[in-house]
Amino acid sequence: NEATPQPAFRAAIAELGRILIYEAMRDWMPMVQGEVASPLGVTDAECVDPSTPVKVRTRILPMPWRAYP
Repeated sequence: NEATPQPAFRAAIAELGRILIYEAMRDWMPMVQGEVASPLGVTDAECVDPSTPVKVRTRILPMPWRAYP
């Protein structure tokens, strides 16, 4: 909502973007099987193959909604 601090909002949007990009890439990028260790234990996981190069293009967009002090 509008009371959310700007840093928290930006962090949440950045994380959402990473999740959406990962999900979109899963359909056409080669995947590898592996295991992930966490405090809850070891589990099987499927990840994008890190040996496949990925070109990342970024563009900084103006943010007209940002309140400048």
